[in-house]
Amino acid sequence: MADADMLALDHLRRGDSLAIKTFKGLDGRQASDTTKADIFEVKDGEGKLYPGLDDDGLRKSLRDDAPGSRSGRRLRIIFLDGDESNAERFPITSESLKFVHDTYDIAPRFSFYLSRQQMAGSSMHYDPITNEETRCQFWYSVVLRTMTKHDPTTTDNSRRVMNWIRCCIWADFNATTGDSTVFALHFPVHMKNAFLAEFSGSNGAVLQTHPMLLHASWLERMCTHTRDINLWFFEPLYEVEHHVNQLKSPADLFDASRNLTKVYRQIRQVLTDYEVFLVTAKSQRKVNEAMERLLQKHADLNNRPPPSKELQNQLHLSFKQVRRELKLGKVYLTLYLERCNTGIADMQSVSTQHSAEIQLKTSKEFTQISRDSTEDNQSLRAIQIMTALFLPPSLISSLFGMGFFSTDAADDGERVIFSVAKTWWWYPAITLPLTAIVLIFVCREWITWHPHRKRFVWKRRPSTEGDVEMGVYKTS
Repeated sequence: MADADMLALDHLRRGDSLAIKTFKGLDGRQASDTTKADIFEVKDGEGKLYPGLDDDGLRKSLRDDAPGSRSGRRLRIIFLDGDESNAERFPITSESLKFVHDTYDIAPRFSFYLSRQQMAGSSMHYDPITNEETRCQFWYSVVLRTMTKHDPTTTDNSRRVMNWIRCCIWADFNATTGDSTVFALHFPVHMKNAFLAEFSGSNGAVLQTHPMLLHASWLERMCTHTRDINLWFFEPLYEVEHHVNQLKSPADLFDASRNLTKVYRQIRQVLTDYEVFLVTAKSQRKVNEAMERLLQKHADLNNRPPPSKELQNQLHLSFKQVRRELKLGKVYLTLYLERCNTGIADMQSVSTQHSAEIQLKTSKEFTQISRDSTEDNQSLRAIQIMTALFLPPSLISSLFGMGFFSTDAADDGERVIFSVAKTWWWYPAITLPLTAIVLIFVCREWITWHPHRKRFVWKRRPSTEGDVEMGVYKTS
């Protein structure tokens, strides 16, 4: 990384023309084994396409484009299509890409950062003798995404938010020759086809009137495409907001909250695209001002009128309108972020409320169980008292065998003689005092312990005070 940065800053020591020689091409992850490029050229008022050029065809076309081998002004665009399935790889070999850089003396500040997102930049060149502006290079990159149907089951990977490609544009205008060269890498195929349909043939002549017309057209298309991507977020947001009151189970609430969190992260990622795009639109306004000076110089050198003030003003307004549209789209995305946060907070509140209701219901059930247990204990206590009352007589009966009474038959066998022993009074004399003593002891213990037990149970009860709706539940 340090070596690459050092080489990328060589333009500060040796100038762009020498520093570009240090560009070694792409690594295996970015370069392809074969080359497939399209060249669109406007010359003599006609736009012509040279499609599907391989390595040999591309190099031959570039050699034929040398300043000494042609005459007249021309606009040349080299297209390298973007592939959403492999957003990192360029459809060109490393050697051919280096050949393009060497041929057009592309600024190293653009070349060395093709593998990452880069901010818009420019480089003005001056005549070594007169110190007048002679040539302007500028470059920018825009992340473009493909709108697909929302699928909450897909893997949440920020690098694959709606299938992205990073479109990198390099452009050059030479005030001496009036030539314009554009190198478009990872250019969306549908935008390329729309551009060719609009400017092929004689319609391409308008692009030669001002080199910034091309970029104004592209930025407007990219801005419209980027704004349309915002529609992708409507479905998941509206779906969750519409059904939030129907989510009852904790599992449903968890899934909905997870989906909203995923959408939130995706919106944050797309907002980054807007930030970079806004800088690009702002930089193109400044490049347009510099291009106005170069076009005036070219007009003076060739004794021809410069582009009209009306055209310059319309280009200025076009770049300004792109910025306004991007700012509006950014406002909507910020609103979507707030709605995501609100939805997540609402579901967390509902989940907390459900948890509080479950806890309150559980507390009531425990309270009822405690009351039932207390009633059962009272019943058992009554049984114990009854048992205690009958226990002494039963004990005495067992001891004496109830031998105080007899029912023997008389001698004639017809009558029954009921007799009572002289010691019968022993039974009431012993049983009654003993029963009274046991009853007094049991009643005294019950009267003494019951108030203490009520205070003990009251201290250990679960408190149901609090705001159930807000999810506040206290246990003392």
